[in-house]
Amino acid sequence: AFFVRKPLMLLTAAPRMMSAGETYNIPVTIFNMDKKAKQITANMDVTGLSGYKKTYTQTIGFKTAGDEVVSFDFTLPEEAGILAMDISVTDGKERAKVHIDIQVKPTQPPINHQTAFVVEPGATQVLNVQPKGIRGSYSSTISINDIMNFDMQHSLDYLISYPHGCVEQTTSSAFAQLFLNDVQDLTDEQAASVKKHVEVVIRRLSQYQTYSGGFAYWPYQDEVNDFASIYVLHFMTEARRKGFEVPKYLYDNAVNYQKNQAASYAAAGHVMDASFAEDELTQAYRLFLLSKMNLADMTAMNKLKEAPVNGLLAKALLAKAYKNLGRSSTATELLPTVPAKVQQPLSTGFSSTLRDRSMLLMASKDMGNSVANQKLAEEICAELTSGWNSTLATSMALVSLSEYYGSNTATTKPYSINGQAGTLQKHTQTLKPGKTANGQWVFKNTSNRKLYLLLNEYYAEMGNTVTLSNKGLKLKVSYTDMKGASINESSLAHGSNFMAKIQVSNTTNVPLQHVALDYYIANGWQFISNRYMDAEDVFKNSAYDFKNLQDERINMFFDMSPNETKTFYVQLNASYKGRFYIPITQSYPMYNEYYKAQLAGKWVTVK
Repeated sequence: AFFVRKPLMLLTAAPRMMSAGETYNIPVTIFNMDKKAKQITANMDVTGLSGYKKTYTQTIGFKTAGDEVVSFDFTLPEEAGILAMDISVTDGKERAKVHIDIQVKPTQPPINHQTAFVVEPGATQVLNVQPKGIRGSYSSTISINDIMNFDMQHSLDYLISYPHGCVEQTTSSAFAQLFLNDVQDLTDEQAASVKKHVEVVIRRLSQYQTYSGGFAYWPYQDEVNDFASIYVLHFMTEARRKGFEVPKYLYDNAVNYQKNQAASYAAAGHVMDASFAEDELTQAYRLFLLSKMNLADMTAMNKLKEAPVNGLLAKALLAKAYKNLGRSSTATELLPTVPAKVQQPLSTGFSSTLRDRSMLLMASKDMGNSVANQKLAEEICAELTSGWNSTLATSMALVSLSEYYGSNTATTKPYSINGQAGTLQKHTQTLKPGKTANGQWVFKNTSNRKLYLLLNEYYAEMGNTVTLSNKGLKLKVSYTDMKGASINESSLAHGSNFMAKIQVSNTTNVPLQHVALDYYIANGWQFISNRYMDAEDVFKNSAYDFKNLQDERINMFFDMSPNETKTFYVQLNASYKGRFYIPITQSYPMYNEYYKAQLAGKWVTVK
């Protein structure tokens, strides 16, 4: 046996992530293998962010071989970006070093500020693009459109960055990107990014497919979500049409599942029940998609028609299915005119006004009444930028608008920015403003068409900037030791184990579906796996559908009965010394923004 070692070595530990304004105590263990007495100097250089630079030095004496721990204290500026730590030890002859890059994030959620402009032909518009918020957090984009409020890139960024990963959200992150080149001017780099993202999503979908061919809502589960299964097949079908390769087993099993479901469908419950209406809509969507794939089930279509079909959107989708088969008279019988507005959305599942409007446009866009369809498209555009929308509603809106406007011939629309000429070839274009001397972009519309500009600014600030919401849900987070006794989480001993007890209460008399809990921990804390702790047998979590554990957060997903309270326990360790910020904790149904509970962030210390 033999040893491989150096005369001088070091070992350090740092969090995987840091936040602006936090204070850290970074330990460095020095291993001296030389038995001679000597002085060893330890250095830590902290650089990065926007010109931040600090140097820390300590000297320690060794009488013989051994190890000693030194520590460096520093406070981060109120700034976001990448921080570099270079730690080294030397005795004048030997040297050991380590380099660490760490992401420094804002303590608060990002703010999105939108400013809209209408620029008439020949007119000029000045846009002020001045950095806001803490340093390193600001970015901005300018969307140029010939369609009012059609800010496709901003909506796509929302879908791509959405933090949860159910089958719908995974599919929604890529679905609209299939049509991006039809309506938006893309650079080669953007086109390559779209292709890569769509391919990644297609590969991931196998994680959700069950043995029956349908798709579960969460990975590797057995219960099929019927509406999401149709939506996934819709995406895969369009992906194949756009030239993407979809695994044959994945696609064929999904198709066979939908064909079997279409043939075996039987309406259940009372016609006025929300579940009846959702099932009817699901079957109509299924038949619409099968007809689009040249796999129509005429028997199932006639059966639904004669039931009769009740919902307005279900009628429109079924009418389009008949239209796809050349049965225009039957389609007109079901849907004589494009309705001026959709019905009140259902209170369950994925329903929303924007989703239903978007599906209606998919069904009616080439069934006559172009005036009504144009009005519907404009309403969808306006709703996209008027407030919060779910991932499904946003994705379906982008898909329906892309299909509607992408079929229109676009004309070249010239413009200039700060004197440099540019052209809008299709319907929308997104630019990232560069730096200018005075922070202004001067946009001149040199085309003969009205153009719409949308300036999106993203930044973060220090302090509790979020207006907390507490509607229909209630949140409580308390902290205990491993035996359940209450503790003060604001000041913890380094190395101690403890638990967070999170209680979510539904204070309404209605059931809530697809509820998410987002619990972020301080950067100086770490999660402890239940597999290694005895507390799992004592502190039982309430039932949940799925759990996602990341370095900095845990997400729980569940349904809630009226007036139900769910309790979850999270086991933690105070791993690093310093002063850290716990971000906002929140719970909400993912498809209904009306209900939400939030708790403000707070500062904590580990000593």
